[in-house]
Amino acid sequence: MTCPSCANHGVFRIFYREGQPTDYALCLCPAGEAMRCAVNNGKPCAPRWELWAAVNGVDRERVCPMEDVLTDQEMAERGFTELGPAPAFDAIAAAAKAARSRR
Repeated sequence: MTCPSCANHGVFRIFYREGQPTDYALCLCPAGEAMRCAVNNGKPCAPRWELWAAVNGVDRERVCPMEDVLTDQEMAERGFTELGPAPAFDAIAAAAKAARSRR
C-alpha cells in the first residue's frame, strides 16, 4: 500500500504560501522511519534524511518531522493517529502472542 503522505519516499513537501521557501517533512510511514534512521550496523551515524537533503540540494534547516509541523487533525487525515492506552495494550499483547507462536 502506498503512503498517502509521501508516496513511499519517506519525505514530502510542505507548502505554506506562494513565494516562501519549500519545507520538507519526514513521514511516519516505514519509508519515513527508514529516513530517520541514525544507526548503521549498530553504530551511530548521520540520519539518512541528511544524505537525501545533501544529494537534492535541500538545506537541512528546511527538513523536520511531520509531527512537528502538522496539527493532530492533519495527522489523522493522513492516517497517523496516536494509540490510546487500550489499543496500545492490545497491540503489545498481539505482538507478544505472535512472538510466542514463532518459537
